[in-house]
Amino acid sequence: MRDYPSERVDLRSDTVTQPTMAMREAMASAVVGDDVL
Repeated sequence: MRDYPSERVDLRSDTVTQPTMAMREAMASAVVGDDVL
């Protein structure tokens, strides 16, 4: 069997952090639409 590190990886960061002002500005100015059709 493979040896895996015993440390746990915290995958909650996307749900427990707040976006920065730069992140909010990037979301607000993002181009939206259906790029598939």
